[in-house]
Amino acid sequence: MKREQDDLELGRELVSEARRLLSEVEGLVANIREAKQEFETALDDAYALGRADALIGASAPRPSARDRARALGWRINEEARDE
Repeated sequence: MKREQDDLELGRELVSEARRLLSEVEGLVANIREAKQEFETALDDAYALGRADALIGASAPRPSARDRARALGWRINEEARDE
């Protein structure tokens, strides 16, 4: 009987911890989605500015997919360090 009660208590603690971790992960996913959206908006703005620069004679090609991914990774890492 005592062992069953101990097992139940341990199970409750594990469920509680799992819920806490899930909540934390959901928060991180939301932060990543927000950062991705902000990055895409900034990328679109930068691309639009580059096109405007091209109209006045400056050259500003759109960054490669690799450069965009690298920039997004850097931003996510910076935000993770800030937390």
